[in-house]
Amino acid sequence: MPTTIESFSAELWCEIFEFFDAVALYRIFGNLNSRITSILSQCTPLYLNVVTIKDYDSALETILPDVEYSANIKSISFTQEFQFEDFFARCSCYTLQQLRCLSLFYLGDMAC
Repeated sequence: MPTTIESFSAELWCEIFEFFDAVALYRIFGNLNSRITSILSQCTPLYLNVVTIKDYDSALETILPDVEYSANIKSISFTQEFQFEDFFARCSCYTLQQLRCLSLFYLGDMAC
């Protein structure tokens, strides 16, 4: 018999997931059960806030291969120059149809 939380509709799960950064979202809910994993990969808008190398590796190795529609990615924020270059070498910007925000916070080698 399913518990109350397991009986939530896919639409409600999508609403809940919108409050999470993609890395945290997959870390928390990614292996919960097959239904949640399916909802994550199909309908959830993703907000990638890549702060650490571990977050970046998680995004490339776990999240992007699992996402069925890269059009679900709404925003991406990088902190290192190599992340920006490497990400777009692997993922075409033409597939990111819903992308609304792309940020690069790279402050290395500034002669200020």
